[in-house]
Amino acid sequence: MSLQSERLLTHMRRLRLMHLPQCYSTNRRRSLAEELPYLDFLERLLESESQSKSHLISLMYVRALLVSRAVNAGGHLCEPRRLHG
Repeated sequence: MSLQSERLLTHMRRLRLMHLPQCYSTNRRRSLAEELPYLDFLERLLESESQSKSHLISLMYVRALLVSRAVNAGGHLCEPRRLHG
């Protein structure tokens, strides 16, 4: 890995762009193979991070919704609800 790539990864971590360090190498190789201009490469990276964060937010929302429904139904998070059978 080049010194410039290492610096970019360090900046990504400092900015808390958690998905970018994981996908940087793959996107870099693809962009080089496709001979993409730098701005297209950057757009691809940022789009990947944005999609990752959107997915994470959706998961957090669903989890909060499920917890809220369990609590409203009289359940307790530490004790699973017993089904009548």
